[in-house]
Amino acid sequence: MRAVFLAGAWSASFIGDEPAYLRLARGWAQHGAYTGQWPPLFPGFLALCFDAFGDQGVRAARVGLTLLSVLVGALLMALAANVSGPRAARLTGWLYALYLPLVPYAHLALSETLYLTVLLPALILLARAGREREGAPRWVLPLAGALLGLSALVREASLAVILCVVPWVAFATRATPRAGLSAAAMTLSMAVLVIAPWSARNLFAYAKVVPLSTTSGTNAFLGLNAVYTNFDLVRLADANPSHVVGSGLRARLLSDPPPAWGRAIEGNVAARDAVNLRSGLRFAVEHPGYVARTRVLRLADFFTPLSYAVKFQRLGAYGAPLDHTVLRVGVAWVAVLQVLALLVLGLLAFAAARLRPGSRTLMVTVAAALTAPALLVAMSRFRAPLEALLLIAAAALIAGPREVAPVRRLGSALVGLAALSFLWYLSLPPTVASLEAIP
Repeated sequence: MRAVFLAGAWSASFIGDEPAYLRLARGWAQHGAYTGQWPPLFPGFLALCFDAFGDQGVRAARVGLTLLSVLVGALLMALAANVSGPRAARLTGWLYALYLPLVPYAHLALSETLYLTVLLPALILLARAGREREGAPRWVLPLAGALLGLSALVREASLAVILCVVPWVAFATRATPRAGLSAAAMTLSMAVLVIAPWSARNLFAYAKVVPLSTTSGTNAFLGLNAVYTNFDLVRLADANPSHVVGSGLRARLLSDPPPAWGRAIEGNVAARDAVNLRSGLRFAVEHPGYVARTRVLRLADFFTPLSYAVKFQRLGAYGAPLDHTVLRVGVAWVAVLQVLALLVLGLLAFAAARLRPGSRTLMVTVAAALTAPALLVAMSRFRAPLEALLLIAAAALIAGPREVAPVRRLGSALVGLAALSFLWYLSLPPTVASLEAIP
């Protein structure tokens, strides 16, 4: 599956963050300096490709990411075996291989594949610690913490995962509160130790404490402002067609916007980032009603049936053998239906699938952490790590042991399904517009 899409992407160029990543990597390879706003590991990976292969660095990166995507599949199967069992692990492998919305990240110069390559081993170790508790080897939690730190050096959003997982370690991996606090402190300390050298570099570079990156201000500009941006809808002439149900509610959520604030332009990137973040927080305090309304739309953008698999079929980004209209329409429709099915199955799995001790709370904790940033800025790309975990949950529901779910959990699942249905109602206009725009 991924080889076919790699062939289509061989001479393609993709809009979005990919050109910025590639530009930074070329500069790093040529001048030995990194000047980007993102954490360093993924641009560093791309810079190594340019160092080794010169002008063919982009293609080398696409091949390397495709090979890493195979490793991601194996890691997902290993995590599924830890939280559910071997049957769920095998099904997870098949679901991952055939799940189209995750396929583009195997060849796009974006950080999702490298992120999962580092994050999933940490979750495997944490699942083992939750299952074996005091019987787990002493190195399991420190190594998990180090890997969580590395994942934050790939994607800053992993800070939310670290902050949510550390309390889970305290409660789920030890029998006594004192031992739990000690285990949590060890896990957090290792994550901080891995991140610290980059934080020190930022302190020297910007004369300001910047733990990982200077993206908070950009996210505040896009997410806490009277400016609506959804990169799934780029170059879509009309993302809210009036003939589709839900368009009126979408329009009302964005109606009567307050005056937008502009980006800061003075000072170094860290100083500008801090000013923009303060402007965004001030905007949220001054306009709570508008911010609350647009948070609903952000969640709809996060759980939308759309994905990059649809976006790049609409834009005709791929070459042969994926440039035929029938294939483009087919891929887009299948990708939309797969998202709908996965989110429903994943939600039901947390209620009705029998997961091993500690695994349910670990999966729910990480899923919540991966969803939280959507309240600021959202698009389908940010959902990719969550989708990988939901593949495991869906496989556990289908192939793993089931249980008679407690009423409380069934009630939560029903509430979740109702919320998803409402968000999909809001997402229907851009979904229909995207599918209709494929020529």
